[in-house]
Amino acid sequence: MSTAISVDSLTLAFDDTVVQHDVSFVVQRGEIFAIMGGSGSGKSTLLKSMIGLIRPAAGEVLYDDRPFWAAEDEQRADIQRRFGILFQSGALWSSLTLAENVGLPLSQYTTLATSEAAEVVSVKLSLVGLKGFEEFYPAEISGGRMPIIDDYDAIAKRLREIRSATPKSVTEIGDLEKWRHLARQTARAYVESRRKGPGIGPVQHHAPGPTD
Repeated sequence: MSTAISVDSLTLAFDDTVVQHDVSFVVQRGEIFAIMGGSGSGKSTLLKSMIGLIRPAAGEVLYDDRPFWAAEDEQRADIQRRFGILFQSGALWSSLTLAENVGLPLSQYTTLATSEAAEVVSVKLSLVGLKGFEEFYPAEISGGRMPIIDDYDAIAKRLREIRSATPKSVTEIGDLEKWRHLARQTARAYVESRRKGPGIGPVQHHAPGPTD
């Protein structure tokens, strides 16, 4: 199994306040990797540094052994196009239909014809039980499905890394197994299309119970 993401001796600070010190870990390709900790422990700050929003005080993040922060702006932007961010409450455009939301990255980052893109969108939505809902708007569907659609919005262009904020619609009802199932399904769908699994990383406040 090859290494997809390496965080090497990362230190994050705001002026004299150190949030994270000398953090190192590795995420293997196809692995589901969770970052857990209490409120204010620096989970979001760590993610923001990993995706280019906060420059670390020291250390480096590598993707497929390619340094991220040491790279030139154009190279860093190329790496960032591989990222998918899944937000806690969903990040869908309210004025766009579900099909338009999921299809947006396809129109921006691929050369697929309109008919081909529509087919990809239909497949992604059917994977989460939303076949036939292509023309619905986000406000017309259950709030619990928002992050799930967000997930497939993220992988529509076959991204390699997917990062997730707390999967609220799952953790609030105490059923992390649903998120795990979706993550595995997402990875399998990616592997089938690219034969390379993405790194998937949820961020949550509490560790699962002994039976999770």
